[in-house]
Amino acid sequence: MKNTPLKIIILDIFKNISKPLSALEIKKELLKNNFSPNKTTIYRQLEKLEENWVLQSVVLNSWVKFFELKKDNHFHFTCNSCDWIFCLKDKNIDSSILNKKNELEGKWFKIKGFDFFMSWLCENCNK
Repeated sequence: MKNTPLKIIILDIFKNISKPLSALEIKKELLKNNFSPNKTTIYRQLEKLEENWVLQSVVLNSWVKFFELKKDNHFHFTCNSCDWIFCLKDKNIDSSILNKKNELEGKWFKIKGFDFFMSWLCENCNK
């Protein structure tokens, strides 16, 4: 995969922001960096990065696809009101879910991936 200016800036955005981002949020960040590619170009770049295992996507309760750097398996909380996303990294939950995945995979399924999210109201929206 070629290192294009767009790819380099998108990866820099993800390295500096520690939460999943939608394509619209990425476009806003690109505009701050004086880049203004169209939405199709952004989606194409995100899909290439996902195909090459650089990014992973997650679809939360808003049915919007969010992207983040592919580092590890973890879970997400999302606010029902403002769509704020919080990444939950909990080794106990991780091991419990992975044990269930391993148990089920050999019996009935070939699991390609999984995600777990909880919906809630963040502190600001709960006021």
